[in-house]
Amino acid sequence: MNIGTQIQKIRRKNNISQGQLAKDCGITQTYLSLIEHNKRDPNISLLKVITAKLNIPLSLLLLMSLDKEDIPEDKSEFFSEIAPEISPIIISLLLK
Repeated sequence: MNIGTQIQKIRRKNNISQGQLAKDCGITQTYLSLIEHNKRDPNISLLKVITAKLNIPLSLLLLMSLDKEDIPEDKSEFFSEIAPEISPIIISLLLK
């Protein structure tokens, strides 16, 4: 899963600085940077805070964070074909 990468994309799409989101979530900017670069895995409580501040459902973040390694091998080819098409659609429909 690429949760951090998706957090960063959504944050940037909403024109929120990393420092502001970190402050709003009660964490340091350094820690948020580590999350966004997939070097730290936030716990579920923090993910709930982050998604609330980004105004998106946690389930949407998790869905958008799936990558090929998360998909069963027999479905990975199909996932590889549709994933690049689905993510931008979801983002445009549900984000500012």
